[in-house]
Amino acid sequence: MRAKFLKNTIWLITGHIVQMVMQFVVGVLTTRFLGPTNYGTINYVASYISFFMPICELGMGAVMIKELIADREHEGQIIATGFLLRFSVSLISVAAVCVLAFFVDSNDKTIFYIAVIEAVKMPFTAFNTVNYWLQSKLESKYTTIITTGAYFCTAAYKVFLLAANKNIYWFAASNTVEGIILALLFWLIYIKRKDRCHTLRYSKDIAGRLLKAGRPFIMANLMIQICQQTDKIMLKQMLDSTEEVGLYTAVTTICIMFGFVSTAILDSARPVIMGLKNTDEDMYQIRIRQLFAALIWLNILYALGITFLSRQVIHILYGEQYNAANICLKICVWYTVFSYLGGAKSLWLICEGKNNRVFSFTAFGALANVIMNFIFIPHIGLNGAAVATLLTQIISNLGLPFLFHDMRSYTSAVIDAITFKNIRIKIFHFWKALLR
Repeated sequence: MRAKFLKNTIWLITGHIVQMVMQFVVGVLTTRFLGPTNYGTINYVASYISFFMPICELGMGAVMIKELIADREHEGQIIATGFLLRFSVSLISVAAVCVLAFFVDSNDKTIFYIAVIEAVKMPFTAFNTVNYWLQSKLESKYTTIITTGAYFCTAAYKVFLLAANKNIYWFAASNTVEGIILALLFWLIYIKRKDRCHTLRYSKDIAGRLLKAGRPFIMANLMIQICQQTDKIMLKQMLDSTEEVGLYTAVTTICIMFGFVSTAILDSARPVIMGLKNTDEDMYQIRIRQLFAALIWLNILYALGITFLSRQVIHILYGEQYNAANICLKICVWYTVFSYLGGAKSLWLICEGKNNRVFSFTAFGALANVIMNFIFIPHIGLNGAAVATLLTQIISNLGLPFLFHDMRSYTSAVIDAITFKNIRIKIFHFWKALLR
């Protein structure tokens, strides 16, 4: 299992590095080409889409992985049921996005047309159900190949747009193009890799089980999107400028640039830790602390580097037109330390059977984010959104759990991770492993 975990993690990290390089190069060129205003318009509309994505996903990510690990005999029914539920809800969400964009920004037809173009991708995300199946089998090699192939095609599409000097609508379609390619590739790999005895069939019982288990995560993920996207929408509505949205989006892109490592570690650790919870409680406690330590310290190092080099990073990547985002970047980059800890916290809640806590934490964080944006944006503008984001992540993933008695073991594990206690690894060996 250890060898399979390491191999799976290496594939994920390698794939994310390749994707990051492509996305980095093409993204920088695209951001420079569009400028803060057009870039902000596309990302303002993307915020609308993001609000509906948790509904399209139905909270089934970790839930489906757990179901597939526990019930291999009926994995065909689990996959088919999850796909049909997600696809049906996604079709309804497309109509909802278009109606929302039409009424909220009725005076700007560009925003409405871009909303229609970007919303088309949502039904195709249902094919990501195959990704959960691959993760449950620790076969993320295929996920890496698929996502890298889709990234390559999308990058080639954007390079063509840059060379042909296309308008904003063509760039808005790039996410939809990527979604269609991903759906096709996931379906092809599933047909090739599935067991011949494994029959796709909808199951009413499994549907009820998936929806019941995923319900807390639908609202929780929606609250997360409110935390992540509200600042962009409020920047535009309160300052009446998509330029500020463009600057803020450029900053958050830099903040998550290193996130591929944290995501790969979390994706690979998820099935291993879930399995240990059922078989070896002592090792489960050690592994969850090791996961917390890796996510916290990796992102602290990254935040320190960006804090000292923020001006140079912005100038090199985006040019002088984005220099106004310097202070915002120094503030915003620290939210990643607590954001990825939040992903590990969700895994801990699932393993401990505390799904009901997911919604309460994220709902409180979303409410706090909206209130703080109302307070800070009118006074310090762009930097106010960064302060609100940072404080929200600290409150949701570190401060609030300390107040609940049944979360004591989580907070204890976080403290152990920060201090390298009870994780069976010395600090010297930990840094040596990271350098490798």
